[in-house]
Amino acid sequence: IILPDGGCRQGDLEALAANMPNNTRALIHGHPDSGGLCFFVMEGTREGVWQKLAMHRWSSTPKVETDTAVHFDAQVARESDQLRTVGGLENWGLDRIDQRNDNLDDVFEPMSKTGGSGVDVYVMDTGIRTSHTEFGGRAVPKLETFEGESKECKNTDEDCAEDAQGHGTYCAAIVGGKNAGVAPQATLHAVKVHDGTNGTAKSLYLAFDWLLSQDLPVASTVFSMSLNLGDVVIFPPSLRSALTETYDRGITTVLASGNHGSSFGGWVLHDKTAAAIQVGAVGKKDKEWESNGKRYDILAPGVGVQSAWITEEESVWDNKKPGFVLQVVPSDTGKKTFDGTSAAAPHVAGAAALLLSEAKSRDEAFSPAAVKKTLMKHGSDFCKGKIACHDKRVMLYIGRQDKYNYEINWMQEAEWARPGATKRSGSNTLPPWGTYEADKDVHLVLR
Repeated sequence: IILPDGGCRQGDLEALAANMPNNTRALIHGHPDSGGLCFFVMEGTREGVWQKLAMHRWSSTPKVETDTAVHFDAQVARESDQLRTVGGLENWGLDRIDQRNDNLDDVFEPMSKTGGSGVDVYVMDTGIRTSHTEFGGRAVPKLETFEGESKECKNTDEDCAEDAQGHGTYCAAIVGGKNAGVAPQATLHAVKVHDGTNGTAKSLYLAFDWLLSQDLPVASTVFSMSLNLGDVVIFPPSLRSALTETYDRGITTVLASGNHGSSFGGWVLHDKTAAAIQVGAVGKKDKEWESNGKRYDILAPGVGVQSAWITEEESVWDNKKPGFVLQVVPSDTGKKTFDGTSAAAPHVAGAAALLLSEAKSRDEAFSPAAVKKTLMKHGSDFCKGKIACHDKRVMLYIGRQDKYNYEINWMQEAEWARPGATKRSGSNTLPPWGTYEADKDVHLVLR
């Protein structure tokens, strides 16, 4: 993967694809003229790559990296953690994130009643079984990139970006399923970057390139990724630049921190960059997941979390026995329980969707930095009362009251976004309703 420094034009990338050295070939490139990313991917030996680089004049030294395998972050929960319906809530995590401690009350009452309506969440994973009853028609196929090219899906094509593994469906339902989801009215878009066996950084980079070229409504868009890079030591420059570009465009991105314990792995951006919200996992009774990635911004439920699945066991008659046997069959009602940051990150993506939806309903908007700041500011103190917990750690909280039981102003970091309206001079916050006069303090927001 070759990244020209300082940006490029479409013609520059097309020129790179011409006159390839022997035993090399051009694969794909970005679409910067359409708003996509500046990158070029070729196949060849190390010598072939150096030869290709020497054939062009560069204004500055380009970044070059090898493609990296991508993995998903979940494992089947231990039997002791296998949870079923808890007081009417299929996902205990919902019960945990709307209150300050682990004394669950079997109710989910988040800060917003919008349910994430009007927000689009792009789940970059193994696809989504869009026909699953958890989604009620709100999950749509969007894009496939796992085969090395971008294939746009028609909304009615259930075979496109179809989930044959289950991980993407599981994560999507935690974001916005009607029973397991934090934001049950959000629209979920299946972006298939992994087929359950194979997936690479190149597939993700293609997805970012395509999505960023679509002129998405940034104030109501979230990217959610429960994938990781294994035990990489250096975070790939291509994905760092993709995340930074997404952040600069005004889109909120949520990442699983990885299940590699103290090793440098997963999506961990080692400087805890503001370009994304990185999530670690906790279990019931607020026990931190022992395999959390080395660094994260916020913790969320991720152990023993039940969500949607693409199959279920069915009892069928076997004439050879004879007798009934269990058989795994495709299902639109299947469920499964997993441990890992794969389950934790979608809780935060759903919380971000609630914030953006509530802001949108008030003609306001959040930047990615404001989303992160708000969730971190109002999150619970995870270490409170824990003897062996020394660092400041924040637990996701999306309820209505602060620690003193006062109503939280969740919109404090939002910005006024009504067309034709401007922010008042000298005002740090804006009331949710009313008529505003235009003044010289013109406030530009991304829509």
